[in-house]
Amino acid sequence: MKRTAITAAILLASAGAAQAQLSIYGLIDASYGKSLLGDVFLNQKADFHSGGDNGSSEGNSTTRVGIKGAVDVGTGIKANFRFETGGITSDGGVNPDGAFFNRQAWFGFSGGFGEVRLGRQDSVSFQTMIDYDFNGASNGVSALGYTLTGPWLPGRQSRLLQYISPSMGGVTAQVGIVPKGNRGAGAKSVFSGGLKYASDPLSAAVSVQTKDSNGAEDFVSVAGSYDLNHARLRQRWRLRAGQGSC
Repeated sequence: MKRTAITAAILLASAGAAQAQLSIYGLIDASYGKSLLGDVFLNQKADFHSGGDNGSSEGNSTTRVGIKGAVDVGTGIKANFRFETGGITSDGGVNPDGAFFNRQAWFGFSGGFGEVRLGRQDSVSFQTMIDYDFNGASNGVSALGYTLTGPWLPGRQSRLLQYISPSMGGVTAQVGIVPKGNRGAGAKSVFSGGLKYASDPLSAAVSVQTKDSNGAEDFVSVAGSYDLNHARLRQRWRLRAGQGSC
């Protein structure tokens, strides 16, 4: 009886594995030199670097490794997850003094209704606005890193419950909430939303997010682009506490 039960369990596990889609991925960013942070603030000499040194300020991107997967649970619905490490340093450390899976750690479901995610992930504002930044998410030359004007601010959020709609005539919508939970005195629940229209050659988007504490500010960003085949026009506006920039 025990052998029969064990054999049946193995067969069921094998059947489940056959339906699962699992991927291990990553990125290695190796360079020689020094960043603005290393030169001006840390007084460092040029050296070989991994894209995780100095809090990922070295190199063009962040050296990392991740695992993601999806399992068909029936009726056109998939269970999904993704875990991605923080920056891997030159000595093999992963996001020193921080969370191991600093970049992504979420699970959820997807289907014809869209997708639902829960956990640490890119914020609604980041996902909505990142395509409109000239430097993308580059570490070395990003507007976020050196001028603090990246249109995707704020970045990743923990305990984020997010819904992403399917494309409807080129329009996609996203909404998210981070409950104040146990984040301490003055913390507020954070609500966010994003709306994007994309149909070549025109694209436009708007994103909003409420402040996460009494001393913070609401976030609003609007952007658009037009593809001229050989060139692309982009414009964005970011509003914080009644002030705008473009």
